[in-house]
Amino acid sequence: MIDYFIKVLLFQLLFLAVYDLLLKRETFFQWNRAYLLFTSLLAYLIPFLKFYNPHEILPQGYVVQLPEMLLSPTVTIKQHLEEPTLFFNAFHLIFWIGIAVASLLFVLKLYHIFKLISSHEKQHKQKYWLVLLEKNSAFSFFKYLFLGKNIPAETQQQIIEHELVHIRQKHSVDLLFFEMQRIVFWFNPFSYLYQQRISELHEFIADAKAIKDTNSTLYFNKLLLQTFDTTHTSFINPFFKHSLLKKRIQMFRKNKSKQVLKLKYLLLIPVTILMVFFSIKLVAQKNSTAKTKEKSYELSLVKKSPIYPGCENITSQYEIRKCLSENIYTHFKENFDFTILKTSKGKRKMVYIGLLIGKNGKTTATIFTEDEKVKKEALHLVSELSTMTPGIRKGENVAVRFSVFINYSNDKIRIKSGTGPYLIDKIVE
Repeated sequence: MIDYFIKVLLFQLLFLAVYDLLLKRETFFQWNRAYLLFTSLLAYLIPFLKFYNPHEILPQGYVVQLPEMLLSPTVTIKQHLEEPTLFFNAFHLIFWIGIAVASLLFVLKLYHIFKLISSHEKQHKQKYWLVLLEKNSAFSFFKYLFLGKNIPAETQQQIIEHELVHIRQKHSVDLLFFEMQRIVFWFNPFSYLYQQRISELHEFIADAKAIKDTNSTLYFNKLLLQTFDTTHTSFINPFFKHSLLKKRIQMFRKNKSKQVLKLKYLLLIPVTILMVFFSIKLVAQKNSTAKTKEKSYELSLVKKSPIYPGCENITSQYEIRKCLSENIYTHFKENFDFTILKTSKGKRKMVYIGLLIGKNGKTTATIFTEDEKVKKEALHLVSELSTMTPGIRKGENVAVRFSVFINYSNDKIRIKSGTGPYLIDKIVE
């Protein structure tokens, strides 16, 4: 779950960066509206995409297990906590409390709007309801146009033309779309930024339509001369916002963007491909070449890891795994005949040893190397590994995979052992 949220945050950040740097200043308002709606949703969908990894094609032993910190932060956090269940229960509790609070605030805002509708004079027009307010504010919400009674008649007509654009183009749907994101993903700051960006666009779109046949300078001068009460509800379209007024004026002093600049939107294709590539979920395939029918689990999924002789007094699962890795590393470092790797000076040689610590605590292995002597030496050392206390998952003994990778290059030998964050990488001179 944490993995998913981290990816969503990264993707929305990148999409917003593209928008702010390349698209925000263009006058393609409807295109920008579609971009913001589409990319905010796309960021939530991309992490669900799954692709099969090289395990589908290559023998499992050829695939070296990499640290899980980047691709699976949830697993790493669990491994480093003594009581991961407590931590994640607390996380889920906070998550749902946040949703409850955000939902309550949303309901209160809706209640305030419906109270305005029910307690003020309403006039039914051809395609909307005009709600007359005591204070000088102006905003719209779906087919309801809220307008202060004391606003001059000439200004009222300009406001109505402006707000009708919001109503016709259903801008309230856009704002509620992001409001829902703010409720479910209340901790996501980019949902707020998305809503702010599209709220700006709504005003640009409405201004463009409302002053199509009017002098824009006169339009904004009248707007500046009128005093409006500020409205703070996030999912309505207010006519006047002090923070937006300068941007609205600047936008309509700009010349229309050249059509060729629409090619910028094609950047969405490589950006999306990059995100999909980053979000690939590695789907492990069962080892069809394994001779044993024992079920194998990664160390990260095992409740209790295998215990190497001498590590029995350690209570921390993290330290037990570390002790296991270091002992296996030491076994190969002290007993492996490295001279057989140095038959050709400087030439790269390697051996991958896929260990399986069985339910009975005994270790078997699949060796991958081009050199038969190296393979024989590796198998010999595997047979000399001590019998261990087997791993446990759901109260039952399980087999656990482990890996050792020995690489010789440039007169140095590097040994890697372990899985995930317990990978030990040392150089033997």
